[in-house]
Amino acid sequence: MNISQIVRKLAEFLDRKDSTREILVQNARDIIRHSKDALKHMYLGNMSESRAVLEKMRKLCAELKSLVKEYPDLLYGGLMVNALTEYIEAEIVYSILTRGIDIPAPEDLDVDPVPYVLGLADALSELRRFILEYLRRGDVESAEKLLNCMEEIFLEISTLQYPEGLLPGFRRKCDIIRRLIDETKSDIIFVKTRRK
Repeated sequence: MNISQIVRKLAEFLDRKDSTREILVQNARDIIRHSKDALKHMYLGNMSESRAVLEKMRKLCAELKSLVKEYPDLLYGGLMVNALTEYIEAEIVYSILTRGIDIPAPEDLDVDPVPYVLGLADALSELRRFILEYLRRGDVESAEKLLNCMEEIFLEISTLQYPEGLLPGFRRKCDIIRRLIDETKSDIIFVKTRRK
C-alpha cells in the first residue's frame, strides 16, 4: 500500500470518528441540559416529571454507549464523562429523595465506575440545597434524614483513596462535601435552637 492509500484510509477513519464525535457532543449537551431540568422538577416537587426527564437521559446515555462501540476512547473525553456524571447525579438525587439510602448501583444505571463515583459525590453536594429548603419550610426532621443519608454515603465514598488520574477531581469534591456536611449540621442546630 502506498502512502496516499494509507492517508486516504486514515482520513476515512477519522472522518467517521469525527462524525460520531459530533453526535456524541450534541447528546452530551442534551444530557447536561436534561439533568438541570430533572433537578428543577425535583425542587418543585414534580417527581413524575423528573422521572420522565431521567428516562430521556437514560436513553441518551444508551445512545452514547452504542455510538462509541467503534471508538471507545471517545467515551472518556471530558464532555462525555461530565454528561454521564450529571446523569448519575440526577438519578441518585431522585433515588435518595424517593427511596432514601437505597440508591442504584453502577450496573443498574449501565454506567462505568468512574463517572458513577463522581456523580455520587456531586449528588451529595446537591442534597444540601434540598436540606436548606426543608429547613426554610421548618421541616427539620426531613432535613435531618437527608443529612444522615448524605453523611452515610460520604463516609463510604471517602474511603476511595485513588490517584487523580483514576478519579479526576474526586479529592476536591470530598473536601467540599465534608465542608458542606459541617455547614449543614450548623444550619440544622441553628434552626433547632431558634425554635426552642
